[in-house]
Amino acid sequence: ITLSSVSEILSSCYDHLDQTVHYSSKQTRYQQYTIAQLDSDDGSDEDEDMNTESRSQITASEASEASEVVKMHHLYEEQQDQGDQSLIQQLNYYDTG
Repeated sequence: ITLSSVSEILSSCYDHLDQTVHYSSKQTRYQQYTIAQLDSDDGSDEDEDMNTESRSQITASEASEASEVVKMHHLYEEQQDQGDQSLIQQLNYYDTG
């Protein structure tokens, strides 16, 4: 799994959540931070180590909250009559990881 595919999944999650959930300014900041960090990688393995070193670190609390956003979106998709099955499968992969 590449950072590009993770970025696409997160973007899709956030797009769906934006339609149904009102974000607090803190959640919006996490969304922007996560997408910016993922989009900053060009996919090359050589640059990954250098990019990781130059990125600011997120706290365990921030990582936990980001995980909760994915789980919340996963539950939302499962509850829809015609949920996006492809997205649900991708979220299942990350939810069990």
